[in-house]
Amino acid sequence: MTVDALIEYGRCVVDEQENVQRVQLAESYLSGAELAGIDGKSIPDELVQRIKERKQTAEEKDQKAAGSLLG
Repeated sequence: MTVDALIEYGRCVVDEQENVQRVQLAESYLSGAELAGIDGKSIPDELVQRIKERKQTAEEKDQKAAGSLLG
């Protein structure tokens, strides 16, 4: 086997490894993806809940800050 043939074979192996990584990444993404929430929304229910919790926390902080300014 010539050096050129070995180099070409090595390139093919690297290309195949990259393809395997792409497929694994796609499978990982799809297995963790939630396509619709309970109500058919495109935003997963867990994400909606986290957004609501963060908004509530931010509102509470704002109220505390306003109270300390007024108090």
